[in-house]
Amino acid sequence: MIEPQRESGVYALMIQLSILNNELLPFEIVDYDTHEGIDVIAKSDKRTPIYQSKLYYVEFKNKLGGSFNHCFDNLFTIVCWETMVKNGDMVSDLNNKKRKMQIIQPDENSTYTKIFLEDPQHPHRIEVFVLKQYLKEVLGLEFTPRPSTE
Repeated sequence: MIEPQRESGVYALMIQLSILNNELLPFEIVDYDTHEGIDVIAKSDKRTPIYQSKLYYVEFKNKLGGSFNHCFDNLFTIVCWETMVKNGDMVSDLNNKKRKMQIIQPDENSTYTKIFLEDPQHPHRIEVFVLKQYLKEVLGLEFTPRPSTE
């Protein structure tokens, strides 16, 4: 497997890894669309049939920055390869709504760094999975850039 360079590569890597470990992320992909809008419709409970499940939106990004080209409304999770946003930084969506990046280091109850986009006006925290870091912490996988000669 190689380090992804585009959003589609992040999605492809996540699919490859979920085949090996379907418990890797806390959702199951129901539909994927590359046209426009949110990338994935998912359900959080892998055992419940789709017709009985609440569906969520998941967005994939190569690099998460301070400006997000979608609305935060109804967004469950963001999966990115890496992030340029630091703890306490604000991220704004298409409607100029802002959420604050909250990074929570692992402790005795968690095996990985938890990252959220939070808004005190909305109880739902958007979880962000930064795959480069998450895979290192959870699976011990480390990716290095491919040399330019390959």
